[in-house]
Amino acid sequence: YPDNSIESAFAVVVAMICVVVMTLFLADVVTTFIWINENRRGQNKKVQLMKDYLQQKEVSFELQDRMWFVLKHMDTVHKGVEEESVALLKVLPPMLELELQAEVFVPVLTRHPFFGTYGASGADPLAMYNLIRKRATHSENIDNKQEVFA
Repeated sequence: YPDNSIESAFAVVVAMICVVVMTLFLADVVTTFIWINENRRGQNKKVQLMKDYLQQKEVSFELQDRMWFVLKHMDTVHKGVEEESVALLKVLPPMLELELQAEVFVPVLTRHPFFGTYGASGADPLAMYNLIRKRATHSENIDNKQEVFA
């Protein structure tokens, strides 16, 4: 217990700070729960719309099972950061953007036997850059069971 007025004032200030900090903490927790709930509600709405569509169109149960398997598996796969979602990349000068894309895509392209051999042959050192400059490459996240060429 405080013995004098200074200690009493200190105790009151500390108690007020504790109340404010606890209020902010609880507000953050409640806000997080509301955000999670809203995201779940939006996801549940998408799932329900898909179910309704499949039922209306009388899609076979076998195809529905395969579709749900792929959709659920795609949800669990870590996709990384997509180029389109990074706003600052859109304001880079074209040459810097080309250099960045080359550094990202050339290692991926050269894993393919054709491009690996072509790149090592020294036929055209700018060939890979030309592919990238003409927008022949872009990122696409796919499941390992998903078809690339249909």
